[in-house]
Amino acid sequence: MHFKNISLLLAVTVFIVACESMTDEEVAAQKEILDEVKSLRQDMSQWRQVMLDGEKNVDKSNAELKALRQEVAQLQKAVTEIHRVAIKSDTAPAKKRVVAANVEVDLTRKVALGSDDAQIAIVEFSDFQCPFCGRFHKNTFPSIKKDYIDTGKVKYVLMDYPLGFHNKAKGAAIAANCAAEQDAYWVMKDSLFENQRKLGTPLYKELAQTHKLDLAKYETCLDDPDQGEQVDKDFLYGQNLGVSGTPHFFVGLVKDGKLVKAQRLAGAQPFSSFETAIKSFL
Repeated sequence: MHFKNISLLLAVTVFIVACESMTDEEVAAQKEILDEVKSLRQDMSQWRQVMLDGEKNVDKSNAELKALRQEVAQLQKAVTEIHRVAIKSDTAPAKKRVVAANVEVDLTRKVALGSDDAQIAIVEFSDFQCPFCGRFHKNTFPSIKKDYIDTGKVKYVLMDYPLGFHNKAKGAAIAANCAAEQDAYWVMKDSLFENQRKLGTPLYKELAQTHKLDLAKYETCLDDPDQGEQVDKDFLYGQNLGVSGTPHFFVGLVKDGKLVKAQRLAGAQPFSSFETAIKSFL
């Protein structure tokens, strides 16, 4: 197998494991990971043999060969960690869908949807490259918006939590936040989740034109280091709240600009889980 294909398989595997999964469908996905890991390990073995054969004919100081050895070693380390996480996820007891968070969450972030008079809020920590986040925004968010946000009962706040191994997640978060500067965050959010496989600067500029943004202003924003710092602040804030994967939610009452009596929902939960949490505050 070509080395690029190995890297692609690894990326896909990490892509699945790193996001929080709670549903039966996601548990099934975890089982598929184990099969991918077995395949990857077979590929690793083949590459080791290729390197051994190459060392017989190529000077060991050859930079490309050394780089290949380092990359394969890194892949092996990552595969081992993925296998450990997958086994843990597959055998761990099921978590409760909704649990008390025992935290207060700041609601002053400007990226919010819904009435400022809403007495209930949902805070989501999300990653634009996470497939479970994309699934949530496709299948569940529309129902929350229709029944609770559009009716003025719930305010929805979205914060950035780009996982470190999703190399395009932070850039996508910046792209969405720059769209917010032109009051287009939520349409850009939808477009980014719909195009997760195409994330990158060309897509961001294309979407900016699609949504009729001031392109020059938008491009300047993309290059603004302050945007990256804001994403980093969201990430650190999420860590302080106990967020470790995406999507991750807090549902609670609004009081003095904060979310209080919060309940925590981890993973791409169904609409019923959010409905249960919301109704407990009505």
